[in-house]
Amino acid sequence: MTTPTGSTSPHPPSTSLEERLRPYAWSVLAVAAGVALREALTPVVGSALPFITLFPAVFIAAYFGGLGPALLATILSVLAALYLFIEPRFSLALGDPIAQLGVALFLVTGLLTAW
Repeated sequence: MTTPTGSTSPHPPSTSLEERLRPYAWSVLAVAAGVALREALTPVVGSALPFITLFPAVFIAAYFGGLGPALLATILSVLAALYLFIEPRFSLALGDPIAQLGVALFLVTGLLTAW
């Protein structure tokens, strides 16, 4: 079968690098928006609920970008939450067992959402 371009390949024409990276850029922006919103909530919730605004970022990345962008959003969200919202702040240390469980559950949820 020939395509409108005259090619017999069943695969679509290759996309530009910009088109392939666009979902990843949106993923980064979604996480940045989630982090900004969570930071705005910090005076109200303190260090509780570190992932509350980051779940939607992963969902948005998965919906609009698929597996790769959702995995990127999950990893960026975990790193941002560890550094900014989980005690001790401004460290990637994770000593509290409750925080460890929260990170593990967020990772599982992010991976299942991406899949």
